Amino acid sequence: MQHPIVPSNEAERVASLLRLQVLDTPGEERFDRITRLSKNFFDVPISLISLVDDKRQWFKSRQGLSACETSRDISFCGHAILGEDAFVVENASTDERFHDNPLVVGAPHIRFYAGHPLADPAGNRLGTLCIIDSDPRSFGPADQEALRDLAMVAQAELSFVQLGLTQLDLIGRSSSAQRKSLLDPLTGTWNRAGTSEVLAGGLVRCRGRDLPLSILRVKVSGQQGPRTAWSEQEGEVVLGEVAQALRSCARGHDAIGRIGEDEFLVMLLACDEADAPDCIATVQGRAENNPILQGLSISLSFESLTIEPSDLRPAAELLAGLLGPVRQAA
Repeated sequence: MQHPIVPSNEAERVASLLRLQVLDTPGEERFDRITRLSKNFFDVPISLISLVDDKRQWFKSRQGLSACETSRDISFCGHAILGEDAFVVENASTDERFHDNPLVVGAPHIRFYAGHPLADPAGNRLGTLCIIDSDPRSFGPADQEALRDLAMVAQAELSFVQLGLTQLDLIGRSSSAQRKSLLDPLTGTWNRAGTSEVLAGGLVRCRGRDLPLSILRVKVSGQQGPRTAWSEQEGEVVLGEVAQALRSCARGHDAIGRIGEDEFLVMLLACDEADAPDCIATVQGRAENNPILQGLSISLSFESLTIEPSDLRPAAELLAGLLGPVRQAA
Protein backbone atom coordinates (compact mmCIF):
# COMPACT_ATOMS: atom_id res chain seq x y z
CA MET A 1 0.00 0.00 0.00
CA GLN A 2 1.24 3.47 -0.84
CA HIS A 3 0.76 6.05 1.89
CA PRO A 4 0.06 9.64 0.76
CA ILE A 5 3.10 11.88 0.91
CA VAL A 6 3.12 15.09 2.92
CA PRO A 7 2.74 18.28 0.80
CA SER A 8 5.65 20.70 0.83
CA ASN A 9 3.39 23.42 2.27
CA GLU A 10 1.97 21.17 5.00
CA ALA A 11 2.42 23.59 7.91
CA GLU A 12 0.75 26.44 6.03
CA ARG A 13 -1.98 24.14 4.74
CA VAL A 14 -2.90 22.78 8.19
CA ALA A 15 -2.75 26.27 9.74
CA SER A 16 -5.20 27.52 7.11
CA LEU A 17 -7.56 24.63 7.79
CA LEU A 18 -7.47 25.25 11.54
CA ARG A 19 -8.22 28.95 11.03
CA LEU A 20 -11.51 28.02 9.41
CA GLN A 21 -12.64 26.45 12.70
CA VAL A 22 -14.70 23.96 10.73
CA LEU A 23 -13.17 20.71 12.00
CA ASP A 24 -15.36 18.79 14.47
CA THR A 25 -18.35 21.07 13.96
CA PRO A 26 -21.98 20.02 13.39
CA GLY A 27 -23.22 19.05 9.95
CA GLU A 28 -24.72 21.81 7.82
CA GLU A 29 -27.35 21.60 5.11
CA ARG A 30 -25.31 23.75 2.72
CA PHE A 31 -22.69 20.97 2.56
CA ASP A 32 -25.19 18.09 2.74
CA ARG A 33 -26.91 19.55 -0.31
CA ILE A 34 -23.68 19.27 -2.30
CA THR A 35 -22.91 15.68 -1.28
CA ARG A 36 -26.51 14.62 -1.97
CA LEU A 37 -26.33 16.19 -5.41
CA SER A 38 -22.97 14.53 -6.12
CA LYS A 39 -24.22 11.13 -4.97
CA ASN A 40 -27.32 11.32 -7.14
CA PHE A 41 -25.68 12.91 -10.18
CA PHE A 42 -22.93 10.28 -10.41
CA ASP A 43 -25.17 7.45 -9.11
CA VAL A 44 -22.68 6.32 -6.45
CA PRO A 45 -23.36 4.95 -2.97
CA ILE A 46 -20.97 7.32 -1.15
CA SER A 47 -20.21 11.03 -1.44
CA LEU A 48 -18.09 13.01 1.03
CA ILE A 49 -16.70 16.42 1.80
CA SER A 50 -13.45 15.43 3.46
CA LEU A 51 -11.07 17.78 5.29
CA VAL A 52 -7.53 16.51 5.78
CA ASP A 53 -5.63 17.59 8.88
CA ASP A 54 -2.22 16.36 10.01
CA LYS A 55 -3.31 12.86 11.07
CA ARG A 56 -6.82 12.16 9.76
CA GLN A 57 -9.48 13.00 7.24
CA TRP A 58 -12.68 14.26 8.83
CA PHE A 59 -15.98 14.37 6.96
CA LYS A 60 -17.89 17.64 7.15
CA SER A 61 -20.66 16.01 5.13
CA ARG A 62 -21.20 12.36 4.27
CA GLN A 63 -23.75 10.39 2.28
CA GLY A 64 -23.76 6.60 2.47
CA LEU A 65 -21.01 6.27 5.09
CA SER A 66 -21.45 6.03 8.86
CA ALA A 67 -17.83 6.77 9.81
CA CYS A 68 -17.12 10.42 10.61
CA GLU A 69 -13.35 10.18 10.01
CA THR A 70 -10.54 7.82 9.00
CA SER A 71 -6.78 7.83 9.37
CA ARG A 72 -4.96 10.04 6.87
CA ASP A 73 -2.30 7.41 6.13
CA ILE A 74 -4.87 5.08 4.50
CA SER A 75 -6.99 7.81 2.92
CA PHE A 76 -7.51 8.29 -0.80
CA CYS A 77 -8.14 12.00 -0.12
CA GLY A 78 -4.61 12.33 1.23
CA HIS A 79 -3.46 11.55 -2.32
CA ALA A 80 -6.09 13.80 -3.91
CA ILE A 81 -4.89 16.97 -2.13
CA LEU A 82 -1.46 16.58 -3.74
CA GLY A 83 -2.72 17.79 -7.12
CA GLU A 84 -4.85 20.58 -8.52
CA ASP A 85 -7.22 18.43 -10.58
CA ALA A 86 -9.39 15.39 -9.91
CA PHE A 87 -7.64 12.33 -8.54
CA VAL A 88 -9.26 9.23 -10.03
CA VAL A 89 -8.84 5.53 -9.23
CA GLU A 90 -11.07 3.50 -11.54
CA ASN A 91 -10.34 0.09 -9.98
CA ALA A 92 -8.56 0.14 -6.63
CA SER A 93 -8.37 -3.66 -6.42
CA THR A 94 -5.94 -3.76 -9.37
CA ASP A 95 -4.08 -0.55 -8.52
CA GLU A 96 -0.72 -1.30 -6.90
CA ARG A 97 -1.06 1.80 -4.72
CA PHE A 98 -4.35 0.70 -3.15
CA HIS A 99 -5.06 -3.02 -3.73
CA ASP A 100 -4.15 -3.91 -0.12
CA ASN A 101 -5.51 -0.73 1.47
CA PRO A 102 -7.80 -1.50 4.48
CA LEU A 103 -10.57 0.58 2.89
CA VAL A 104 -10.34 -1.65 -0.21
CA VAL A 105 -10.01 -5.10 1.37
CA GLY A 106 -12.53 -4.17 4.10
CA ALA A 107 -15.50 -1.83 4.47
CA PRO A 108 -16.49 0.25 2.58
CA HIS A 109 -14.74 -1.95 -0.06
CA ILE A 110 -13.66 0.91 -2.29
CA ARG A 111 -13.17 0.06 -5.93
CA PHE A 112 -13.79 3.42 -7.58
CA TYR A 113 -12.70 6.78 -6.15
CA ALA A 114 -12.73 10.28 -7.61
CA GLY A 115 -11.87 13.32 -5.53
CA HIS A 116 -11.36 16.95 -6.43
CA PRO A 117 -9.32 19.12 -4.04
CA LEU A 118 -10.87 22.04 -2.16
CA ALA A 119 -8.49 24.98 -1.75
CA ASP A 120 -8.39 28.23 0.20
CA PRO A 121 -7.78 31.55 -1.61
CA ALA A 122 -4.01 31.10 -1.22
CA GLY A 123 -4.17 27.72 -2.98
CA ASN A 124 -3.70 25.52 0.08
CA ARG A 125 -5.58 22.29 -0.59
CA LEU A 126 -7.57 21.57 2.55
CA GLY A 127 -9.64 18.56 1.54
CA THR A 128 -11.81 17.15 -1.22
CA LEU A 129 -15.24 16.58 -2.60
CA CYS A 130 -15.12 12.90 -3.42
CA ILE A 131 -17.35 10.10 -4.71
CA ILE A 132 -16.87 6.39 -4.03
CA ASP A 133 -18.26 3.18 -5.48
CA SER A 134 -17.86 -0.46 -4.51
CA ASP A 135 -17.70 -1.37 -8.22
CA PRO A 136 -15.02 -0.30 -10.71
CA ARG A 137 -16.09 2.32 -13.23
CA SER A 138 -14.65 4.65 -15.83
CA PHE A 139 -14.56 8.41 -15.31
CA GLY A 140 -14.01 10.48 -18.41
CA PRO A 141 -13.23 14.18 -18.99
CA ALA A 142 -16.90 15.24 -18.86
CA ASP A 143 -17.31 13.48 -15.51
CA GLN A 144 -14.20 15.14 -14.15
CA GLU A 145 -15.47 18.54 -15.27
CA ALA A 146 -18.79 17.96 -13.50
CA LEU A 147 -17.00 16.91 -10.32
CA ARG A 148 -14.83 20.02 -10.54
CA ASP A 149 -17.89 22.27 -10.84
CA LEU A 150 -19.46 20.71 -7.75
CA ALA A 151 -16.16 20.98 -5.88
CA MET A 152 -15.98 24.69 -6.66
CA VAL A 153 -19.39 25.13 -5.03
CA ALA A 154 -18.18 23.28 -1.93
CA GLN A 155 -14.98 25.31 -1.93
CA ALA A 156 -16.95 28.56 -2.01
CA GLU A 157 -19.09 27.40 0.91
CA LEU A 158 -16.00 26.80 3.02
CA SER A 159 -15.25 30.52 2.85
CA PHE A 160 -18.63 31.54 4.34
CA VAL A 161 -19.46 31.38 8.04
CA GLN A 162 -23.02 30.12 8.37
CA LEU A 163 -23.24 28.70 11.88
CA GLY A 164 -25.00 31.03 14.29
CA LEU A 165 -23.05 33.19 16.71
CA THR A 166 -24.10 31.03 19.65
CA GLN A 167 -22.52 27.98 18.08
CA LEU A 168 -19.50 29.96 16.89
CA ASP A 169 -18.94 31.20 20.44
CA LEU A 170 -18.75 27.61 21.63
CA ILE A 171 -16.51 26.58 18.74
CA GLY A 172 -14.22 29.57 19.19
CA ARG A 173 -13.52 28.88 22.86
CA SER A 174 -13.03 25.13 22.43
CA SER A 175 -10.13 23.12 21.11
CA SER A 176 -10.71 20.59 18.34
CA ALA A 177 -10.61 17.79 20.92
CA GLN A 178 -13.16 19.57 23.10
CA ARG A 179 -15.46 20.19 20.12
CA LYS A 180 -15.18 16.54 19.15
CA SER A 181 -16.36 15.54 22.63
CA LEU A 182 -19.51 17.66 22.13
CA LEU A 183 -20.52 16.09 18.80
CA ASP A 184 -22.53 12.96 18.08
CA PRO A 185 -20.37 11.02 15.57
CA LEU A 186 -23.31 9.09 14.09
CA THR A 187 -25.50 12.04 13.10
CA GLY A 188 -23.05 14.95 12.94
CA THR A 189 -25.18 16.96 15.38
CA TRP A 190 -24.33 18.25 18.84
CA ASN A 191 -24.55 15.52 21.46
CA ARG A 192 -26.40 15.99 24.77
CA ALA A 193 -23.53 17.90 26.39
CA GLY A 194 -23.04 20.09 23.32
CA THR A 195 -26.77 20.77 23.10
CA SER A 196 -26.79 21.93 26.70
CA GLU A 197 -23.90 24.33 26.00
CA VAL A 198 -25.51 25.77 22.86
CA LEU A 199 -28.92 26.14 24.50
CA ALA A 200 -27.46 28.01 27.46
CA GLY A 201 -25.75 30.44 25.08
CA GLY A 202 -28.89 30.77 22.97
CA LEU A 203 -30.98 31.70 26.00
CA VAL A 204 -28.53 34.44 26.96
CA ARG A 205 -28.36 35.79 23.40
CA CYS A 206 -32.15 35.84 22.90
CA ARG A 207 -32.79 37.53 26.23
CA GLY A 208 -30.17 40.14 25.45
CA ARG A 209 -31.91 40.96 22.15
CA ASP A 210 -35.48 40.62 23.46
CA LEU A 211 -36.19 37.71 21.09
CA PRO A 212 -38.15 34.49 21.62
CA LEU A 213 -36.51 31.09 21.46
CA SER A 214 -38.46 28.03 20.30
CA ILE A 215 -37.47 24.45 21.00
CA LEU A 216 -38.60 21.35 19.13
CA ARG A 217 -38.08 17.96 20.71
CA VAL A 218 -38.28 15.24 18.06
CA LYS A 219 -38.64 11.54 18.86
CA VAL A 220 -37.95 8.91 16.21
CA SER A 221 -39.72 5.58 16.46
CA GLY A 222 -40.69 2.53 14.47
CA GLN A 223 -42.70 -0.35 15.80
CA GLN A 224 -40.69 -0.37 19.04
CA GLY A 225 -38.00 2.25 18.42
CA PRO A 226 -35.01 2.22 16.04
CA ARG A 227 -32.87 -0.11 18.11
CA THR A 228 -35.50 -2.85 18.23
CA ALA A 229 -37.71 -2.29 15.19
CA TRP A 230 -34.75 -2.26 12.81
CA SER A 231 -31.34 -3.81 12.61
CA GLU A 232 -28.50 -1.78 14.11
CA GLN A 233 -27.42 -0.69 10.63
CA GLU A 234 -30.97 0.32 9.67
CA GLY A 235 -31.31 2.25 12.94
CA GLU A 236 -28.13 4.18 12.22
CA VAL A 237 -29.36 4.98 8.71
CA VAL A 238 -32.69 6.20 10.07
CA LEU A 239 -31.10 8.48 12.65
CA GLY A 240 -28.64 9.86 10.10
CA GLU A 241 -31.39 10.59 7.58
CA VAL A 242 -33.61 12.25 10.20
CA ALA A 243 -30.68 14.43 11.27
CA GLN A 244 -30.23 15.52 7.65
CA ALA A 245 -33.96 16.24 7.36
CA LEU A 246 -33.75 18.44 10.44
CA ARG A 247 -30.69 20.27 9.07
CA SER A 248 -32.42 20.85 5.74
CA CYS A 249 -35.22 22.70 7.52
CA ALA A 250 -33.01 24.70 9.87
CA ARG A 251 -31.60 28.15 9.23
CA GLY A 252 -27.89 28.81 9.50
CA HIS A 253 -28.15 30.12 13.06
CA ASP A 254 -30.40 27.31 14.37
CA ALA A 255 -28.86 24.37 16.24
CA ILE A 256 -29.63 20.64 16.29
CA GLY A 257 -28.64 18.12 18.93
CA ARG A 258 -29.13 14.43 19.57
CA ILE A 259 -30.14 14.26 23.22
CA GLY A 260 -31.01 10.58 23.53
CA GLU A 261 -30.81 7.28 21.70
CA ASP A 262 -33.69 8.23 19.43
CA GLU A 263 -34.40 11.86 20.30
CA PHE A 264 -33.31 15.18 18.83
CA LEU A 265 -33.71 18.76 19.94
CA VAL A 266 -33.86 21.72 17.54
CA MET A 267 -33.18 25.25 18.82
CA LEU A 268 -34.86 27.96 16.71
CA LEU A 269 -33.59 31.44 17.49
CA ALA A 270 -36.01 34.35 17.03
CA CYS A 271 -38.84 31.91 16.41
CA ASP A 272 -42.13 32.37 18.27
CA GLU A 273 -44.90 29.92 19.08
CA ALA A 274 -46.79 30.70 15.87
CA ASP A 275 -43.84 29.66 13.68
CA ALA A 276 -43.17 26.27 15.30
CA PRO A 277 -46.01 24.37 13.51
CA ASP A 278 -44.57 25.33 10.12
CA CYS A 279 -41.20 23.87 11.08
CA ILE A 280 -42.84 20.66 12.30
CA ALA A 281 -44.81 20.30 9.05
CA THR A 282 -41.67 20.84 6.98
CA VAL A 283 -39.70 18.20 8.90
CA GLN A 284 -42.55 15.71 8.62
CA GLY A 285 -42.81 16.32 4.88
CA ARG A 286 -39.07 15.83 4.35
CA ALA A 287 -39.14 12.58 6.30
CA GLU A 288 -42.22 11.24 4.52
CA ASN A 289 -40.72 11.98 1.09
CA ASN A 290 -37.26 10.59 1.91
CA PRO A 291 -36.79 7.52 -0.34
CA ILE A 292 -34.58 5.78 2.22
CA LEU A 293 -37.01 6.29 5.09
CA GLN A 294 -40.01 5.33 2.96
CA GLY A 295 -38.94 1.69 3.09
CA LEU A 296 -38.85 1.63 6.90
CA SER A 297 -41.66 2.01 9.39
CA ILE A 298 -40.74 5.41 10.81
CA SER A 299 -42.75 7.77 12.95
CA LEU A 300 -41.77 11.21 14.21
CA SER A 301 -43.40 12.79 17.26
CA PHE A 302 -42.90 16.41 18.29
CA GLU A 303 -43.07 18.55 21.38
CA SER A 304 -42.58 22.29 21.10
CA LEU A 305 -41.87 25.00 23.63
CA THR A 306 -41.37 28.73 23.16
CA ILE A 307 -39.35 30.69 25.71
CA GLU A 308 -40.23 34.37 25.73
CA PRO A 309 -37.55 36.92 26.64
CA SER A 310 -39.66 37.88 29.66
CA ASP A 311 -39.18 34.37 31.08
CA LEU A 312 -36.32 35.00 33.50
CA ARG A 313 -36.00 31.54 34.99
CA PRO A 314 -32.35 30.48 35.36
CA ALA A 315 -30.92 28.74 32.31
CA ALA A 316 -30.14 25.61 34.34
CA GLU A 317 -33.81 25.28 35.34
CA LEU A 318 -35.05 25.73 31.77
CA LEU A 319 -32.47 23.31 30.42
CA ALA A 320 -33.40 20.66 32.95
CA GLY A 321 -37.01 20.87 31.81
CA LEU A 322 -36.11 20.86 28.13
CA LEU A 323 -33.58 18.05 28.20
CA GLY A 324 -35.44 16.03 30.84
CA PRO A 325 -34.69 12.38 31.54
CA VAL A 326 -34.20 10.50 28.27
CA ARG A 327 -32.40 7.37 27.19
CA GLN A 328 -28.79 8.29 26.62
CA ALA A 329 -27.36 8.28 23.11
CA ALA A 330 -24.80 5.61 22.43
